[in-house]
Parts: sequence; C-alpha cells; structure tokens
Amino acid sequence: MDPVPTPQKQTRTRLNIAQKLQILQLLKDGHSTTAIMRQFNNASRTVRNIKAQGTALLQAADSNDDSLSLKAFQPVRVPKLKQELLAILNYARSAKMPVTQNVLQIRACMIRDAMMKLPTTEKDARALQKFAASRRWVEKFVKRHALQ
Repeated sequence: MDPVPTPQKQTRTRLNIAQKLQILQLLKDGHSTTAIMRQFNNASRTVRNIKAQGTALLQAADSNDDSLSLKAFQPVRVPKLKQELLAILNYARSAKMPVTQNVLQIRACMIRDAMMKLPTTEKDARALQKFAASRRWVEKFVKRHALQ
C-alpha cells in the first residue's frame, strides 16, 4: 500500500514596492493577470490588489527613492516634523556642524513641542502626542535618509 502524498503548501512571495510597480507596468502593457501571477509566484488576488492600490504605490515611489526596497508602505505620521528636521539637518551640514543622534533626538522633540502649540487638526494633534523620538526612531531616521 502506497503512502498518501501530502500536499505541499505554497510558499508565499512577499513583494517589495519596486516589484509591485513592475507588476503595475506589466498590467499597463496588457499582460494577463495569470501570466503575471506565474511570473511572480503569487495569487491572482494579490495581482488584483496591487492593481487596486496603483495610485498609492505610485505616490509612495514618487515621495521617497529609498522606499522601493521596502515590503510595505507606511505613510509618515508627522510629515511636517520630518521636513523641519531635514531642513535643520541640511543647515547644520552646510555650516559644518556635527550632528549626532542625540542632537537629532532632542531637535525632533523640540520641533514636536513647537508644533503642538500651533493650531492643527485633531488627527495631527494625536499623532504629535503619540510621537516619541526614541533611539530606535532616530536610528531608523538616519538609515532612511542615509545620513551616516
């Protein structure tokens, strides 16, 4: 008596944003969902979801060049804080001032405190209250913007 073969589980392939953009381009060029599904080893539902998220993916790719290697896109919770911190950082670099991670952490907290005093929407106010410039956040900020 032969043993009953056990079905193999299909391995999932998690795509990064660059691959998702490639799928969007293939769909735009007229390739079928089935062909794309086989090429990227994903379910047809995944391809349809990527097609539905097309505009958000394009915005993510346009907003940040390093975001293409990410697996998922999370919008910046406090975009004005990021912009102001980068402006301060650019000024410090042009003045040849050393900027350590501690300085970035302190500046981020100072910007947050200043922004909390300004009138903002309720959503932004909640995001600012939750924001804590932790060491991990600073490390990821430095890595995200290639500051080392």
